[in-house]
Amino acid sequence: VGVQVQSAGNTISTNKIVGNTEAGVVIVGASATSNTISANSIYSNGELGIDLANDGVTVNDTLDTDVGANTLQNYPTVIYVITTATLTQVEASLSSTPNSTFTVEVFRSAGTDGTGYAEGEFYLGSTTATTDAAGYTQFTYTTTAVLTSEEVLTLTARDAAGNTSEFSEVVAAFPPHVVVNTNDNGLGSLRNAIEIANAASGTTATVISFAIPGAGVQRITLSTTLPEITRPVIIDGLTQPGSTCGTLSIAIDGTRLSTGAGLRLTDGSAGTTVRGIPIQRFPDAAIRIRSAN
Repeated sequence: VGVQVQSAGNTISTNKIVGNTEAGVVIVGASATSNTISANSIYSNGELGIDLANDGVTVNDTLDTDVGANTLQNYPTVIYVITTATLTQVEASLSSTPNSTFTVEVFRSAGTDGTGYAEGEFYLGSTTATTDAAGYTQFTYTTTAVLTSEEVLTLTARDAAGNTSEFSEVVAAFPPHVVVNTNDNGLGSLRNAIEIANAASGTTATVISFAIPGAGVQRITLSTTLPEITRPVIIDGLTQPGSTCGTLSIAIDGTRLSTGAGLRLTDGSAGTTVRGIPIQRFPDAAIRIRSAN
């Protein structure tokens, strides 16, 4: 073990904790609470980067009512990570004590530790997140750090008393032409994916795929018309998890628009494919085509 704590009120900060055969940091004992673990570089350890109670991954519980080392503070849940040539954005949630504010720290690491979780090799920064009366909050963090295909982001949560969680489970980062939310705009949206495809060079079609979390039909309800498609693209709704030709799980909805078509294929978009995606309730055409093939 790199660091083992059995008492309360300690701070482990800005250290490099690496190469131990067991966990990087262990907090053990029911009275070992309010131990802050912050901005460290924890990596290449044989077991978890942070282990509360020295018993492996401590699964999150409802409302975070369990007790023990660092009150067995729940860790954040990563919803998606998307990375571009200039920045990386993570969308995550935290289920913990109701009506409470937490500090969430973000780290970059080279892969998982074999458990589906990871450590925290490079500290990237922090944000705050405040839970509602049901103990839930969802938040976004954006960093100028750019992930390689082998790297992952991990998060920790810390309450006002200093109780720091274990590292979160990891989710692979998506490139910017994968749609990971139903937002009208911004990173991870369909609009942003089309903008990126339009800016690409060459004649090879850009594949716009979908990986929006959640069950059922994910409906992208637009507030303004989408950009014209000026380069060949393949917009493939069948890539959305759970979507098949018989059960489509993604839709583009124009209910909020007073004018405009759904998708507009203009000069330069020849060779475009659109499949597996209902385009509904637009005041104009669902698809307007001004190109060939």
